[in-house]
Amino acid sequence: MEKEKVLIVDDDPGIRQLVEVIVRKTGLEAIIASDGYQALEILEKNPQIVLVITDLNMPFMDGVTLFRNITRRFPHLKVTIMTSDFQLEKLEFLKGKPYAIVNKYELFTGIRKTLERYRDEKNKKDGYENSLGFETTI
Repeated sequence: MEKEKVLIVDDDPGIRQLVEVIVRKTGLEAIIASDGYQALEILEKNPQIVLVITDLNMPFMDGVTLFRNITRRFPHLKVTIMTSDFQLEKLEFLKGKPYAIVNKYELFTGIRKTLERYRDEKNKKDGYENSLGFETTI
C-alpha cells in the first residue's frame, strides 16, 4: 500500500524544507510545490494526496485562490493554510473552512498538531485509537 501524501505549497524554500521534515517524521510522504499552479498540476497526478499545507501569501496564485480551486476541484482534500500575517478576518469569507490555520511563528507546533489531528481522525474512521505520539499541549 502506498504511503499517504501531503502536498506542501510555499514560495519560501526554507519553510518548504521545514514542513517537509515535520511531515516525514510522522511517516507520511511529502510532495513539494513552490506555487499554486504547480500544486494544482501535482494534485491532478497524485490521487494519494490526503492533505495540502499551503502558504497564504505567495506570488502568482495566493493561498486563498489555491484553497478555492482545491475545494472546487478536489472537495475530499483537507487544506491547511499557513500564514505569518495572522489576520483571521482575511480568511473568514472562505466558503468551506480550511482544515486548519497555522501561524508561521508557531509553525512546528501548528503543523504537528494538524498532522496529529488528521491521523487521529483517520485512525478513528479505520477503527484505531492511537495517535502519532505528539504532545498536544503548547
